Amino acid sequence: MLSRLANHDLSVRVVYPNLGIESDDGERVVVVHHGHFTEPLYRLMSSLKEGLFPRQPAAKEIWEWESDNFAWIDFFWSTLGRSGAASVDVGLVYDMLQDKAAVAQLSGNLARFVSGQLRSEFRSAARLGLTPLARWFIPKVALRERSISDVVLSEKTATGLHEYLSGPVRRQLERERPGSASRELAFIFGHTHKPFSRTELITGFPRPVSIVNSGGWVVDTKETSMVQGASVILIDADCGVASLRMYNQEDDPSRYAVRLTETGAPRDVALQDRLRATLRFTAGPWTSFSAEVARAVTNRHRLLPRLIDEGVALTKEN
Repeated sequence: MLSRLANHDLSVRVVYPNLGIESDDGERVVVVHHGHFTEPLYRLMSSLKEGLFPRQPAAKEIWEWESDNFAWIDFFWSTLGRSGAASVDVGLVYDMLQDKAAVAQLSGNLARFVSGQLRSEFRSAARLGLTPLARWFIPKVALRERSISDVVLSEKTATGLHEYLSGPVRRQLERERPGSASRELAFIFGHTHKPFSRTELITGFPRPVSIVNSGGWVVDTKETSMVQGASVILIDADCGVASLRMYNQEDDPSRYAVRLTETGAPRDVALQDRLRATLRFTAGPWTSFSAEVARAVTNRHRLLPRLIDEGVALTKEN
């Protein structure tokens, strides 16, 4: 197989952090982004740089955001979870962040470890100060958008979304396709694990922007979070967008169902109508898929408390 593949030209194009797609008529642009730059936590290095060196110009361009923060994002949120045997413990830490008692145990251990690196006469005082500091800091890191389970987008992340679109995204569009900010824009992102579709007025764009979130497939809460779920985002040749909602978490397994959700943009109606005329969500394989997802989500909710208990047990000294 490898020899046959070697006889064919194969190219892979990697685009980060924004992928732009333009319609044939030039009247619509679709921008696809993972979504992390909508959260201030993922721009932490840029914020620290501005705080430490106030005379330095603030990061405004997309490549500045990327270059300032890529190492922090890659290490803490990606590579650390793939670091040999330690990655198993990192996975437990992420699970334990869902439980206050588990966070308290982690905080105490972190304070004990850090104070243990100091000279003996400073250890007790350092531990007394570091323990409340760790208990304050760890939940701050843990409180990401995906952990806010009562709204599809919190006020802070909604502000970050507007800042990202009106700032780096608009400037990149105008630089690469002059005049494109005056056309229709659809912005597709994920990251939050909470799918939604809506249109919003964004500074710098004269037309309402269609905002579509794909959600995510990870279940990382102990209780049902009805705003969490996943969508498959479809884009046609005319840059019409359709959001195929595969599931939202539900207390009642019978309520799991695949459906199309409205994006609110007129250009998307034709694609959505074609899909409704073609797909029968009340029959298989859609119904069997929904039943399997309902079982998987229920099992995960049952499993997560056990994983947290396992993590807490491992944090205790012999």
